[in-house]
Amino acid sequence: MGEKISIVSPRPQTTRHLVRGIVTLPQCQYIFVDAPGNPPRLKSVLHKALNRRVAEAASEADVVLFVAEALRYGPEDRAALERIPPAHKAIAVVNKVDTVKRAAELIPYLERL
Repeated sequence: MGEKISIVSPRPQTTRHLVRGIVTLPQCQYIFVDAPGNPPRLKSVLHKALNRRVAEAASEADVVLFVAEALRYGPEDRAALERIPPAHKAIAVVNKVDTVKRAAELIPYLERL
């Protein structure tokens, strides 16, 4: 893509709409979709709308990239993984691995993921 197209913020639910980035190569085209975070326990109108957008993005995808923070896999992450349609391929992407002090700490985390 060559440019920033999505916002990054420590504040939850900063992304509220699907953001698409397209990379076209001679042999194929990739369409990346950044979806809002997926808070399973929150029931407000806003959170229900965000969850619908996440479900919409997952249903349209050929492959889902599930991005999880290093060493922070919890119930919300598990719930988000369970919402990926079973027929879809999913790839786990672990970010912030540079913040892990000992690489050996990652092994049990990756096994759970």
